[in-house]
Amino acid sequence: MNISVKSQKSHLRTGLFVGLTLPLFLASCGTPIKVQNHYEVNSEALRKIRGMSIVKDHGRPESGYTDLGIVNGLYCNLDRGPMSTTAEQDAIEQVKINAAILGSDHISTPNCVTSLSTDWANNCYTSVTCKSHALKVSPP
Repeated sequence: MNISVKSQKSHLRTGLFVGLTLPLFLASCGTPIKVQNHYEVNSEALRKIRGMSIVKDHGRPESGYTDLGIVNGLYCNLDRGPMSTTAEQDAIEQVKINAAILGSDHISTPNCVTSLSTDWANNCYTSVTCKSHALKVSPP
């Protein structure tokens, strides 16, 4: 009977360990960000991207715009070499492409994070990810 109690405690500890570590492992994988190819974007969206400006968060008007949601951008370094000097600008360009696809003509100030460790979710050695709000400004 004593062996059975030890066996139950051992299974309980194993189950507890798996139950606590599995969600942490899965959360670290994250959701990959789709990188948009400029050649797959229609000409209207490309025009919007070229003319798209960044609205500073502190300068955002109280009204006169619609927030279309949060958009992401990614720069992914696929080799072990040094990261490009334009990595953040490339990630912001991806934000603008995703915003233009939603019909946006402005974005809020992007929040960018550089990761120098392997980004397993996006399969990158190093990466820069940016987030911003896609904004549609109403004409005056």
